[in-house]
Amino acid sequence: MAELATDEILAARERYNQSIAIAVNKKRSLWFPYLVLALLLVLPALQLIGNFNYVIHLTLFTACYVVMASGWNILGGFTGYISLGHNVFFAIGGYFAGMIFARLDISTIIIAPLAGLVAAVIGYCIGLVTLRVRGPSFIISSLALVMIFRIVFENWEFIGGAAGLALPVNDLPVQWAKLPYYYAFIVMAAIAVWVSYKIKHSKFGLGLRAISKDEIKAESSGINTRLYKVLAFAVSAFFVGMAGAVWGEYLT
Repeated sequence: MAELATDEILAARERYNQSIAIAVNKKRSLWFPYLVLALLLVLPALQLIGNFNYVIHLTLFTACYVVMASGWNILGGFTGYISLGHNVFFAIGGYFAGMIFARLDISTIIIAPLAGLVAAVIGYCIGLVTLRVRGPSFIISSLALVMIFRIVFENWEFIGGAAGLALPVNDLPVQWAKLPYYYAFIVMAAIAVWVSYKIKHSKFGLGLRAISKDEIKAESSGINTRLYKVLAFAVSAFFVGMAGAVWGEYLT
């Protein structure tokens, strides 16, 4: 009996230690993203003590990919529908914002949400067609999308054709020229990661992951799989389009 009681005490102590460790790790995971965000926001202060343009550019470049990856993950990661054509929405956002910037002189940073919305609407319409198929057929259709839009972009004179758009040059001092785009991408990356996290832990996200596991069973359980997939496609296109909008002006 004494040995049994000792074993129960040790088991209870082990469970207690594990619960404490889980609580500590959860607490750390809550403040760590805020710490990273704070460090990224003050990183440009390095420019006050030297030329850190490359560090700023590298961080900006990474943040741009975080926005695109978070957006793509909403479709490809949650639903299992692998899209190889999301660069189309990057281009749509870039061209839309670029045209407004070139003609109305409104910065693409301001236009980015609207450019993302345009990409989302187009993505929704495309999703209504392409998401009727699945697996390799969907992957091939996403590649076909790239080919179609490449031909459109190269031959549509309204958007510059093969020569592209001519955008005004940023007139900020070289040392600070990257900062508006840097902060734009940092903010967009934070929003994209947060939205992706919220979707993952929502009813909508559970539905998307159910589609990834077994779409037929998900549909039979009452999930409107077509609507879920198309909405995921649109939200995914929104973030990729926003990234493309700001990236186009940054390259000038």
